[in-house]
Amino acid sequence: QVDHLVVGPTGVFLIETKSWSRSTASGKQYFDPYEQVGRAGLLCHCLLKDSGLPNRVRTIIASHQWIAESRLRGYTERMPPDRLAGYLQTRQAALSSADVARVVAFVKEHLSVG
Repeated sequence: QVDHLVVGPTGVFLIETKSWSRSTASGKQYFDPYEQVGRAGLLCHCLLKDSGLPNRVRTIIASHQWIAESRLRGYTERMPPDRLAGYLQTRQAALSSADVARVVAFVKEHLSVG
């Protein structure tokens, strides 16, 4: 399950959004969102790689609430949703317009988008 997949000149970004209550966020009675987004990012990477497409996938957890650090954090960014657009737009260019079009076409053809 993927909440958002953003493809543009600055790359491929898999975004997990969380809207938890304070008790959920502090109670640790949930599936680790870093593991969730990490697994989805790896799957996306493998699908793109196997298709010969640019395959660096950056993972982000977007949440207004505090989310505990995880041993699985790795390279996953964590930020409030209102910072997402600026973050995505200010990364260094990573994909040509042709690469963006190829990745978007692949996603539309092979993945359930809705």
